[in-house]
Amino acid sequence: MRLGNANATEDYDDFWAVESHIVEVFGSCQSSIAPTSIVAKLTKMGSHFAAGVQQVAHEFLRSFKANMHLADLRAGGSSRPHSQKHTGMLHGIFSGLLRSRVHCRSSRTDTTRYDTFLDLSLEVHRSVTVLEALRSFTNIDVLDGNNKYECSECKSTTCANKRLTLHSTQRVLQLEEVWDFGGGW
Repeated sequence: MRLGNANATEDYDDFWAVESHIVEVFGSCQSSIAPTSIVAKLTKMGSHFAAGVQQVAHEFLRSFKANMHLADLRAGGSSRPHSQKHTGMLHGIFSGLLRSRVHCRSSRTDTTRYDTFLDLSLEVHRSVTVLEALRSFTNIDVLDGNNKYECSECKSTTCANKRLTLHSTQRVLQLEEVWDFGGGW
């Protein structure tokens, strides 16, 4: 399937850049290929991105996927891409559904909310394996102290338990290694 072409409008730049790079990689005998078609579009993806400057890979991938998603929706004829936020090719590949369940200790009621996600922030530095990091991500959090839960049943802030679980997972799981040198993420 052809995603875009060199004469496409700016909406298709990210698709074209990825397609161009993939075609070049699979058509080459070289051991590595510089992603020049992607690097050439860096400033169009975000004004804070620039070639030759150290960037956070996670932020680059988030921005890249968001731009591709908007271009996909526009290519499909959506006049209001944000109204179809969780549809399209990118969400079909990278999207999952996260379930957040909060149990109020006072009223003993549960509140459940579902949110789509394109990536998860896992605390890998505290875990030995990815599976351990996923288990840690889904551990029960106690909401108390300064972090109390505003219960709609009790009509007050109260202690509660919160647990995130993966209701459905993405077709493609993207993992990246992030190093924290004491200055935060």
